[in-house]
Amino acid sequence: MKPIKTIILVLSLGAFGSSQGMAQDEELGQNEIENSSPTRRHRTYHFGIGVARPMSIGNDYNHYEKLFGSGSAYPEIWGEYSFLTLGGGFDLGVSFRTGLYQDSGKSAGNIDVPDGGLEQDLSDSDVDATQKSQLTLIPLQTSLSLSYAPFSSRFLVASVWGGLSYTYVENTTQANLDSSVDQSEVVPFVNSGFNVEQVVGASLSFDVSKIDPRAAYSLKVYGISGIFLTPFFQTVTTVSNEVGVYDRTTLGVMFSFEATGT
Repeated sequence: MKPIKTIILVLSLGAFGSSQGMAQDEELGQNEIENSSPTRRHRTYHFGIGVARPMSIGNDYNHYEKLFGSGSAYPEIWGEYSFLTLGGGFDLGVSFRTGLYQDSGKSAGNIDVPDGGLEQDLSDSDVDATQKSQLTLIPLQTSLSLSYAPFSSRFLVASVWGGLSYTYVENTTQANLDSSVDQSEVVPFVNSGFNVEQVVGASLSFDVSKIDPRAAYSLKVYGISGIFLTPFFQTVTTVSNEVGVYDRTTLGVMFSFEATGT
């Protein structure tokens, strides 16, 4: 019986040692994942796509609402380079944002507009339902940004930015003709140009990749240190009015990737 007991004892010790080794390996792997959480970086790069919608457009009067109604949702792309770590969780960077905003509506009738613009609300009689308008805005925005991450893992990042937007504006007016009329023979009236606008915004970013630490560790193999879901708020104020005033207050959400530089 002693040889049998000896064999059982050896097998038990081997199984215990194997399970202990597996537990240690698993613990080491988990520690490696946790320790791989990104800390303060010298440089970070961001690229994101999202959707935004202006809550208001124009000046203090009802011009846009009368002609186009409420604002429409539109796509945006965004890039940012954080080039300087200030310490204490703060980063300084530069960002670029652009999008394509389009909306269609009615046209204004024959209204005498002074050089300083029409400073009064439009009435129903000021709207010409026999003509339709198409508005296009393409902002080219450059800003200086300041971000703050209260945690070293950067699970949460708050950002503010301010800058200028060089915005292409095109307003096309065309007679609202019957479908039987050949539209190619009708020459629309196009008013286009560039406005200079001042931009101020803020956002709050949540790193959704940190929900699963193993997934976050795997993304680092591809150079991605975070995947962020970012709701944002932005105000745009016209500085140089070449093609009408299109001040905007915008809400949106962005889905972005973060990569860490050396």
